[in-house]
Amino acid sequence: MEFELAPAGSGTTLVLGVIATSLVALVALSVWITWTASHGAVALTERGMQLGVPIYGRTIPLSHLDLEHAKVASLEADPGLRPKLPDALLKQLHTAQG
Repeated sequence: MEFELAPAGSGTTLVLGVIATSLVALVALSVWITWTASHGAVALTERGMQLGVPIYGRTIPLSHLDLEHAKVASLEADPGLRPKLPDALLKQLHTAQG
């Protein structure tokens, strides 16, 4: 026995198209944020210090920088300069894990 299916209405096709387009855009945005987060850059120019990272990228004017006390640093050579999570957050994560 065979049954004939009714064709999808134009509203259904439109809704599925919007959902598919939204998913593709969301995946593209996620890939872009992930890639740029691992390829950030800091540059000192005549305008100021440019932070080239996603979402928070900005230029800090030279007048806002303390250039007399500035130094070139390597996070690999001096691990004490690496960013750290606050102790309270570390305790919460440790408690949640177990």
